[in-house]
Amino acid sequence: MLDDSAEGEPDRGFIQLHRKLLDQPFNRCPIKSSVWQHLLLNAAHKPHRSLLGGKEVVLQAGQLITGRKKILRECFDQKSVVVTEDMVRGALEYFRRDGMLTAVSSRAGSVYSIVNWDRYQGQLIKKRPQAIPKAAPQAIPQAIPQAEAAPAVGCSDVSPKQSPKEFPKGTPKAIPTIQEDNNKPLKDKKTCRADESAKEILTYLNNKTGKKFKPVRSHLDLINARLKDQFTADELRTIVDNMTAKWGNDSKMAEYLRPATLFQAGKADGYLNAMPLQANTFATTDYMAGTEGFDHV
Repeated sequence: MLDDSAEGEPDRGFIQLHRKLLDQPFNRCPIKSSVWQHLLLNAAHKPHRSLLGGKEVVLQAGQLITGRKKILRECFDQKSVVVTEDMVRGALEYFRRDGMLTAVSSRAGSVYSIVNWDRYQGQLIKKRPQAIPKAAPQAIPQAIPQAEAAPAVGCSDVSPKQSPKEFPKGTPKAIPTIQEDNNKPLKDKKTCRADESAKEILTYLNNKTGKKFKPVRSHLDLINARLKDQFTADELRTIVDNMTAKWGNDSKMAEYLRPATLFQAGKADGYLNAMPLQANTFATTDYMAGTEGFDHV
């Protein structure tokens, strides 16, 4: 790796963690918290050149080249905790959707930029001109928050989305982070936690049936209502298992494998006690087993 910074400048051996992180919903999830710390610890603290797929790129302060496999390998001991690539991908997407992280991706790899890096990490760095060769390699634009954009507040969907396939030509417009607005209150913590639990149940339904229900308010309210009716999260998953086994192979009844049917007030208890006719044949992986209490990431 080639370093274009001023010769003799010491390497900073620490990062700064702002106390406002304690108020963020993701801080209660060990997986998201570990991924965020990995990003902070591995981000460049000054511009330097690096290789991306055999091609030199300039990483600015707050940027790093990484991916879900590397994060999974470096952050989590698979012998002691069950964490999958999908969970890591979901954590990265959570930070992107909340405006804390941006990424540009190609077949060679992904370059992630931490929004507001200079605001929270660059205060102790002495600014000085950086000597970049005349034939400078391609520079990856640093994420710059736009003051006029509305800040993202509260819980966000953590379902993974497809990343861009090409590097953008211009500077990406970043969404301001939750950290940018101290005066705007976060969602009620109980509501936030309830929505996270409801999203886990909805994700379980999608994985079990192969459907793609979005975490819209109507779906989350139905699930939250059943949780308030003393149904446990495991019982709601049992409802999904029972009715998927009964209706999954029936083309007419399979359309009723949806939140509006499974979690309606007058039907949920009957579905919970229904005897499955046969084993579910959907080719899905229940990777949420044994992870009660974690966000789906």
